[in-house]
Amino acid sequence: MARKGIIVNTTRNKLLNWYPIMAVLVLIVFVGGAWLWAYRTTPSASAITGELNAIPVNVTSEQLIRDGYIDLTKVGESSNVAVNEFLAEAKRQEAPVLKYINMEKGSLTAHVLWYDPYDSTPWAKAKDGSVVIYHNQTGRIRAWAWRNGEIVQNGERYSSKAVTVTKDGVNTMLLPWRPAAPDVVPEDDDGASSLALYSYRS
Repeated sequence: MARKGIIVNTTRNKLLNWYPIMAVLVLIVFVGGAWLWAYRTTPSASAITGELNAIPVNVTSEQLIRDGYIDLTKVGESSNVAVNEFLAEAKRQEAPVLKYINMEKGSLTAHVLWYDPYDSTPWAKAKDGSVVIYHNQTGRIRAWAWRNGEIVQNGERYSSKAVTVTKDGVNTMLLPWRPAAPDVVPEDDDGASSLALYSYRS
């Protein structure tokens, strides 16, 4: 009977020795799965470029809308909810993505905007007759555009603080350009070098 008790205790001790190893394995699986999910769902320049390159040349606006693009081709009656949500998330330093279509140069154009909270590329701006280079601001909206089978804008940087310009009762929401310094210096007027998102009536 004593020998049987020894065997039971030995088996129990072996199982107890395996518990820490099993816990570590479970943790590895959990962390690995979380990393893989984050990797697949986190936006990246290469993922956005790949998505745009996969658009068929003869795609229609209806097909792009089914794929998650919003239609900003016409002047709206009020400010756009999806755009406002995108800018709000960018303000909270998240990493939102906005996909929309409009008409540019007479052709259907697909746009993808991504707010990269970690982008700290210096940028330049003309101010009072001189050039100011900013180094300490983190977070940029990156912009891509596709038209007629090719990417016509590839990751340009813009401010997440939109500017609204009103003319003849129509408001146009603009994103000021933030080019990597010292490549190109935009003019003092943000509107001259901004990305026009959409327009809506006052």
